[in-house]
Amino acid sequence: MKCNQLIKPCILALLWVCSLTTNLKADTKRIVLIAGPPSHGVLQHEHKAGCMLIERCLQDVSGVEVDVYTGGWPEDPNALEGADAVVVFCTGGGNHLAIQEGRLAQLSKVMGGGAGFGCLHYGVEVPKDRGGSEFLEWMGGYFETNWS
Repeated sequence: MKCNQLIKPCILALLWVCSLTTNLKADTKRIVLIAGPPSHGVLQHEHKAGCMLIERCLQDVSGVEVDVYTGGWPEDPNALEGADAVVVFCTGGGNHLAIQEGRLAQLSKVMGGGAGFGCLHYGVEVPKDRGGSEFLEWMGGYFETNWS
């Protein structure tokens, strides 16, 4: 299966995020992809399909293990443990998956262990006062409404 041309830059970005990690505990790098729930009509902003496509494109890459969580934040509180990279593909704003219910603290723990962080599409949009400073530190920036 050939990857869509739009997905190739995403894969390269994911591999780049993995290369930034200082966590050398194993030869295999674990990427956690978190797909937000549907937010638009069919075939629009397909978070689940996008994450599944990235997983498919990376399945034969030696030394890379990909875990995909669809429909929102993982229910398992230990889902991010041991991740070398976490990538969130969701709708942003005040209801962003990563800024709800103590999830920034959960991510902070993983990032403190040397993991990389990335967001796709509107996943880069968080309120300045809720996630902005964390996203700036973890991935170098974020989309700020009425500013970016």
